[in-house]
Amino acid sequence: MLPEQSDVAWARLLSGAGEGGSAAYQIDASGLEVRNRMMYRPLIPNGGSPSMKTRLRLKSTLQAGNPAFEGIAVRHRGYKLTGSVPSRTDEEVWDSDPASKGKRAWYSQQSGTFTDAVFIEPVPDNLGIDYITFELIVRASSGQVTISSAECRNHYAVPYPLDILGSQLWASGFSIETVSPGISGDGAVRRWLRYIKTEQVNVRQGKLVKTILKGAITGRAFESQGGNNARRLAAEVGLMFKMRRVNPNTTYDYFTITKSPVSVDNKTIYADGSVEFKAKHDYSQVEVLPFVEPTQNDPAYDRTGVDRMGITDIELEMIVSDYISPTQ
Repeated sequence: MLPEQSDVAWARLLSGAGEGGSAAYQIDASGLEVRNRMMYRPLIPNGGSPSMKTRLRLKSTLQAGNPAFEGIAVRHRGYKLTGSVPSRTDEEVWDSDPASKGKRAWYSQQSGTFTDAVFIEPVPDNLGIDYITFELIVRASSGQVTISSAECRNHYAVPYPLDILGSQLWASGFSIETVSPGISGDGAVRRWLRYIKTEQVNVRQGKLVKTILKGAITGRAFESQGGNNARRLAAEVGLMFKMRRVNPNTTYDYFTITKSPVSVDNKTIYADGSVEFKAKHDYSQVEVLPFVEPTQNDPAYDRTGVDRMGITDIELEMIVSDYISPTQ
């Protein structure tokens, strides 16, 4: 257990201020240069789960200008025992460090009523962590957060944030690949695509993979004859994963996350939804690929191509469940 600390002016326990008249903790903001911290004194044994999930029931008046670095965040640190019981000489081997995690690590919304804020943090499995600390961090220019309840437990899913924020537009530099789209159920198709993000992952065979996507994708196809008489062509526009198998590590599988048809005039789709699939192999890497797939080709034209592809504010998360049926 962590040692007890003296009371501070910027945090307090309020009787009856929580939801349903329960007690609540209140933490003030003290400006952007100060991070006010509150720690849970009992140490949490490392249960071996792939992540920790925290649910806070809170309301907030925090003035947070940058949602990637301000608001309220959860911080975990992992320690390796140097003896038979926790002591000051134990070695810190992991820090979740929300300051480096961006938007997913911070809750920055204001609310005049109690609402849920959920945080999920992967726990490394190769550092010999024996126990984990639980800490709340408040960073904002002003305001305060009132916490009616806090729950932190082992969680059997690992999130992989794959956001690509901002806008990008390309007129060339496309790769052309013949792919089997996997979860879409279609046969092999020919797609023009861009490689925009690569992440190392740990996806084991049989795990449930869920993707949540929101954003805009644009694309335009054409066909021509002898380099002349070019005309616009209808197409499918979308986003897919290219996932590398662990064995053999030269084999890739493709999974279509979203696709929709575009006409010769309407060239943009807006994606907002999720898909799930069960991993048939072990995977160690995922690549995020927007694509354009020309359709309705005319045999009289001898060349098909793509001259426009772009994305805007792709919010994408891949969640890998460690168990198909959670154990708790």
